Amino acid sequence: MHNELNDDVRLLPMPGPFGNQDGEAKGERQGASKCDSAVGDEIMPDDLPMTVWLRGDEAFFNDFSVDADVAMAELGIRRSRLTQISGRELRVGKKRVDRYIRPFFRPQDITAYKNFTRATVSHMKSSQVLDDVLARLEAETGQLIDKVATTVTQNAVDFRDQLEAIATEFRQAQGLLLREVTDRVDAIERGLDGALQSALWRVQASLTELREQNAGLEQRLAAQNDTMLELANQNHLMIRELNAAQGTRFEALAQHVASAVSGVAGQVNAGTEKATGQVEILIHQTRLALRGDIKSLMEKQNDREEKQLAPRRVFRRARGCGHDARRVRNGQQFR
Repeated sequence: MHNELNDDVRLLPMPGPFGNQDGEAKGERQGASKCDSAVGDEIMPDDLPMTVWLRGDEAFFNDFSVDADVAMAELGIRRSRLTQISGRELRVGKKRVDRYIRPFFRPQDITAYKNFTRATVSHMKSSQVLDDVLARLEAETGQLIDKVATTVTQNAVDFRDQLEAIATEFRQAQGLLLREVTDRVDAIERGLDGALQSALWRVQASLTELREQNAGLEQRLAAQNDTMLELANQNHLMIRELNAAQGTRFEALAQHVASAVSGVAGQVNAGTEKATGQVEILIHQTRLALRGDIKSLMEKQNDREEKQLAPRRVFRRARGCGHDARRVRNGQQFR
């Protein structure tokens, strides 16, 4: 029966590292001898080919105890790779399970295949070189990150210094501008004080003149009143003297004269009140004119300051937003 199995195997040539390309029995035995030299004559006999068809009565039947799933798990490969290497690089036994032919493997064959496919020393050296390169790359990357962080920090410090310098220049310019504005406001206040003082002097002079005129009018009115009283007294004397002769006629004349005197006194009082009203109107008009002059002076000063501050605002806006400063000319931004 053993010879019949060998005859069947000779009909199936199996290429691979453990077999011969032409499928002769001699080559198969030589491939088996190579596996025997790697594992041992006691585990792998010389007369087993790479593909063994098992009927169940062989002495080594129970040695093929590892199924395909366990073999894939041991070797860490997929079913397609296991099918590719079975019978070529890995000895396989074909068993009939129910109605199907299924592959089974020996543990020592799986161990021999794992030793055969283990990484060589040169591969290990290459892995070590790759590890060294990765370590150097990580070190250089860390150094580069440190340099970048140092550069960023230095740039941040330089930028902060530049911002501080710009802020200092801005504060100095603002201080100069505030001093200039304060000086101009002081000059305007002094000018306004002078104008108000001169206006007050003019008003006081006008009031003095009006008071003098009123005093003259009062003196003239007093003289006229005295004259009228004297005339009235004379008229009364005349009326008394002529009363006996004239009677009612002289009484009517006396009443007419009295009414004339009271009318003249009313006219004098109306003239005095009119003059006083004109003086008050003149004072009010003077105050309004002074307020208008002060307001116009303040508006002119504000316009002048706005024109002087506009170029600086546009220039600072252009610098702060990153615009090209060449587009700012004479305080106007060309869009």
